Amino acid sequence: MSTVDPNQRFVDSLEGTGLSLFVVSIVGGIVSLIVVGLRSFHRIQARNFSLDDSLMLGGLVIYLVDVVLACIGAQSGLGTRNADLNQTMMVESMKYLMIWMMLYVVALCLVKASICVTTLRIATTMPKLRIAVYVLLGLTIASFITTFVGILLLCRPVEANWDASIVAEGRGECSPVTSMLGLSYTSTASTIATDLACAVLPAIILWQTQMKLSTKIMVSTVLSFGSL
Repeated sequence: MSTVDPNQRFVDSLEGTGLSLFVVSIVGGIVSLIVVGLRSFHRIQARNFSLDDSLMLGGLVIYLVDVVLACIGAQSGLGTRNADLNQTMMVESMKYLMIWMMLYVVALCLVKASICVTTLRIATTMPKLRIAVYVLLGLTIASFITTFVGILLLCRPVEANWDASIVAEGRGECSPVTSMLGLSYTSTASTIATDLACAVLPAIILWQTQMKLSTKIMVSTVLSFGSL
């Protein structure tokens, strides 16, 4: 049984997994802000800021919100042993995790959609590859909708996703473990498939363009960052 002060809202100090979560989130946010910021600045300066840039910028904004949620979640108890948390901290940390997950799939969808739009702009004379990109864009959107709605419907009311006492007291219910596993497997499989496609398709298209080899490698590498 936890001996933590029941009125405590945050962990005394971050360590172990919680500290790693905090640091990695901050580093990821800073790197993303620099990369997308420089890209957007360059496109605005060149006066060719377009839809793919807007999608990427939108993905960055949502991802930065996720970074904040991850940091607050770590301070609330994510990555800390349950024995070192009180009930309030357990509920709050799980709530931050659930909100983080839902926003993350939105950010991921926007980033991949940006890569697809960029690829379509390059592949203007490649009808077959354009069809493949449209299929990828459709799969990305379908994966997003399935995962986002699936997370929302796992428990009813939604608060039961992070507050187990609601189900324990009979005030709500959650889907069986098999449903949760099915959603997890489906989401993981679709994410891996679209990640690989976002890395491979731009490289295939660029390889058929009349660019210098060094330029092809550089641009392919940048576009393939979406697979990360």
